[in-house]
Amino acid sequence: MTKQPFNKDNERANDLIEIIHTDVCGPFSHEARGGYRYFIAFTDDFSRYGYVYLIRHKSEAFEKFKEFQNEVQNQLDRMIKFLRSDHGGEYLSQGFDSHLREFGIISQLTPPYTPQMNGVSERRNRTLPDMVRSMMCRSTLPVSFWGHALETAAHILNKVPTKLASRSWSLHFDERIKEFGSAKSGFEPCVYTKFSGSIVTFLVLYVDDILLIGNDMPTLQSVKAWLSKCFQMKDLGEAAYIHGIKIYRNRTRRLIGLSQSTYIDQILKRFRMDESKKGFIPMQHGIVLSKAQCPISSQDKDIMKSVPYAFAIGSIMYAMLCTRPDVAYPIAASDAAKEAVWLKNFITDLRVVASISRPVDIYCDNSGAVAQAKEPREHHMSRHVLRKFHLIREIIGRGDVRICKNPTDENVADPLTKLLARVKHEVHANSIGMQYLDTSR
Repeated sequence: MTKQPFNKDNERANDLIEIIHTDVCGPFSHEARGGYRYFIAFTDDFSRYGYVYLIRHKSEAFEKFKEFQNEVQNQLDRMIKFLRSDHGGEYLSQGFDSHLREFGIISQLTPPYTPQMNGVSERRNRTLPDMVRSMMCRSTLPVSFWGHALETAAHILNKVPTKLASRSWSLHFDERIKEFGSAKSGFEPCVYTKFSGSIVTFLVLYVDDILLIGNDMPTLQSVKAWLSKCFQMKDLGEAAYIHGIKIYRNRTRRLIGLSQSTYIDQILKRFRMDESKKGFIPMQHGIVLSKAQCPISSQDKDIMKSVPYAFAIGSIMYAMLCTRPDVAYPIAASDAAKEAVWLKNFITDLRVVASISRPVDIYCDNSGAVAQAKEPREHHMSRHVLRKFHLIREIIGRGDVRICKNPTDENVADPLTKLLARVKHEVHANSIGMQYLDTSR
């Protein structure tokens, strides 16, 4: 016999302090300054804004509730409607019950031994002490200062944005932009499209930043005017950066690209390499790195501690991962196929590339991966990856992608994964569309 799962679809409040969750936490093994060994928490269901009060005994819960009630009702000019708590004796006193009845507050008591029904307060009682422990460990203060750390933790928690705020904004924006005639993409929920004959308009929403793309300037201006009526907004002009990556434009040559020159320059200055000689390839061909090059003596290890080698590598990897294409190897072929299907469906939804209806070619220089993807072959060395190949075979069978074998010497993704001679590096880089952009002009 097992316990039935609890229903997680609880109704949320529709307004501030409509429902208040409360619970008492303690006693703690160490007294806080002032002799406090408990705290009582009150959490608003609608906003998740919380209040905490230090108390010496559980019997003080009633007085702290009246203090909390007077504060929030006076500040918000609203009345508390429901008080949700467990069956603790501090909430069952005659005085507490009479007070709730006097102010028309309905007491919602959870069944005994069911903390799941009071999940908001229980989670708050776990989060706050965890934050307090981290603060006390970091500050090295005497343990009696945990009360001050608790109040600070509650203040920090109230400053953290909630998922509800961003979702409410997203739903509101979705309603208003659809009134304008734009439709949300079925494959990318932050992209909206509008078609009117040959005029195409794309709107990309990133939190509260909006990118507008289109082939008709008056239409783009009308979108801006509509948004200005619906929201308080500021026109920042043409987009210059996206996720820290500079957008490069050359209208005379009808070129648009992404440049990480700003971020790379910051890395060079950070590691004092901005005055170094420029190279033609990322790393010299033929260099062999081995464990034998690591410092062995304690003196060399102490010197190496001051060398930010790991930070430099991590900074370069961040730049690489932002704009590098994916490379399809045995397992990555499956992931590349999934990305290709999403990209194909997304572009089809945008209706801007007619040829996207044809299968997307995925090039792989591994013969075994190509053979496994095209036809069933079971081998004891590849049983652990068969599920991946079942997926890519299904995608190929639907006609969404086509996997192709290309010679290793013609694998244009090699500059992103290995050291190459300068000539081969430049040929492959040009083949995948990587060009030097003179952003100084």
